[in-house]
Amino acid sequence: MKNHLLNYSYEALCISPKEYVLAYNNKYYKIEEPVYSILKNGQIAKTIEELYNLVNVKNTFSKSDLLDLINKKLIPLFNSPISEKKENTKSFWIKKQILESKAVEAIAKPFSFLYGKMFYLTLSILLGINLFLIFSSVNEYSSIEATTTIGFTILKWSISYLSLFLIIFLHEIGHAAAAIKSGIKPRSIGLGFYTLLPVMYTDLTEAWKLTKKDKIKVNLGGIYIQLIIGIIFSIILFLTNSIYTKEIITYLIGINTTIMLINLFPLLKFDGYWILSDLIGVPNLIQESNAKLLSFITKKGPFDDEVETSFKGYQNVVITIYSILRILFIIMMVFMVLMFVTFSTFKTYYFVTSLPLMEFNTTTIIEIFKKVLMLFIMYILSRKYFKMAKSYISNRK
Repeated sequence: MKNHLLNYSYEALCISPKEYVLAYNNKYYKIEEPVYSILKNGQIAKTIEELYNLVNVKNTFSKSDLLDLINKKLIPLFNSPISEKKENTKSFWIKKQILESKAVEAIAKPFSFLYGKMFYLTLSILLGINLFLIFSSVNEYSSIEATTTIGFTILKWSISYLSLFLIIFLHEIGHAAAAIKSGIKPRSIGLGFYTLLPVMYTDLTEAWKLTKKDKIKVNLGGIYIQLIIGIIFSIILFLTNSIYTKEIITYLIGINTTIMLINLFPLLKFDGYWILSDLIGVPNLIQESNAKLLSFITKKGPFDDEVETSFKGYQNVVITIYSILRILFIIMMVFMVLMFVTFSTFKTYYFVTSLPLMEFNTTTIIEIFKKVLMLFIMYILSRKYFKMAKSYISNRK
């Protein structure tokens, strides 16, 4: 009987002992060792009989089991239509690719030397230096008096906003440089806007080919670059005598530090999430977390399919703790959004009714601008969550 696996161009990869991946049509699937053995030898054997003799599954698979696996699981997977990945743009105004693979590689490659064998040691040293500089410069920050002139305020906000683009761009370049050093190619860099905040992302689909250690290095690549940026900002802050420069640099240090903290927070799907996912070896952590949360409140029916993913003891413990923390975080975020909208509404109403009694000066103009901006953010948040609730209700009908 002919081996039809020979008709398909795929890769069966052994990432590390007991970690195997199938690569096909630029998609990656985590597989078990028996399936890896079948796929690997399936690129050699000309017949099913020859394949069965080559693979190391005779104790667990019969020849008919092997045929069922190939015909009912693998061949349908290979024959499934290639669908272009649709970007999730519901939360974004704009989300599109800004740099192609060649451009990303050209920019990131000069930085790849930073991600050599001493990466983790250097990362620890950079983290220590940043913590020391931040704590030792607290007095420097507190001694800076905010400048209230409208011209400088607009300049400070403009520089801070533009610097935000540069910081997150360099963050993504850090991911790409770490990927190149680890032997894979970054595909592209994209840009999106969430409310008023710019968000960038790097397509590193080939990271599936990497070992756990290299995956975590790639995930930390952006933070690594930001730690270097933090040291540069701190040096400028200590060297400059200009009160205006000090105030702007203080803002930029705050922005850089905030981006790092947000990225390391594992309950949001940023770098910290992927680091935790790779550390415990659970590729779809949020999906498994959702299943765990559902298992807390629903009981499996007698006719439901028995499709369960087997995890080790420590993995189940981490998923359980993660699921509990995640639902608490979601509740907290919903509460905070409601409080923000309520508080902002009352504060804006009070400000508007007090306008006739206020003196028209720079401070008043800045406050008016802040209130308009706040109302705009409230509108975006309310519109987004109203659509989410409407979609959920309609899907439940």
